[in-house]
Amino acid sequence: MVSGRVLIGTEADPIVVLRDPRPDIEGWGYFVVELHGAGLDVVNGVRVHKMSPLPNFLRGLEADWRGWQGERTWRSTEPGLDIVARHDGGHIWMLWTAVDGPMKHWTASVEVMIDPGEQLSALVRDVADLLADL
Repeated sequence: MVSGRVLIGTEADPIVVLRDPRPDIEGWGYFVVELHGAGLDVVNGVRVHKMSPLPNFLRGLEADWRGWQGERTWRSTEPGLDIVARHDGGHIWMLWTAVDGPMKHWTASVEVMIDPGEQLSALVRDVADLLADL
């Protein structure tokens, strides 16, 4: 984590940035996701409830770091961010999709490769720290 932000990916690849978490009332919270890739720069708000925390989804990927069949999906409580993860036997591929509300007037996606060892563990740790108050 770098100064209140979690950077996912490398400068040569698409990058996802999670930032600006804010707790709200009655278990709700908000954070910002940025998606950056070739010709793509998207910033979107993500509203979540404590009953569906992103860190738990990432911990599940970490627990099965050796691999799994099919896809695993996480969606923000209210439309804003969808994540689809798949394991190819050597790497974890995460498709991050920003969604503009329930009508989905637009979506934008980037896919980021994560090594299932220390890189994944650091991601889990950093996201859990960033979103700890949500």
